[in-house]
Amino acid sequence: MSDETPLWNINIHYDRLLADLAAPGDLVLHVGCGDGFLAARLADKGCRVVALDADKGVLGRARERWADRPIDWVHADLLTHGLEPGTPRRAAAQPRLRAKARKSPDRPPG
Repeated sequence: MSDETPLWNINIHYDRLLADLAAPGDLVLHVGCGDGFLAARLADKGCRVVALDADKGVLGRARERWADRPIDWVHADLLTHGLEPGTPRRAAAQPRLRAKARKSPDRPPG
């Protein structure tokens, strides 16, 4: 990817909305973190982030792209991965927010 290519994915319009729900210091589980855009935004906000994805290749790209962020990257499927004590108080999964936003008249573009 060229340095001139802007970073984008389909969920970026919703990342701000989800990040606004978390407070600095929150432990957030990002399910299906994909390329890690939301995980990075949450980490920049001061959240402790556990980013989980079942796609090893995508998770590797995220881990590389956001290597300077304090994010715990986990290659796993939520349905088969047991959560340990200290389970996050917040969880983020963009597809659910997108479904809700489609019903909203003031939804973000995209």
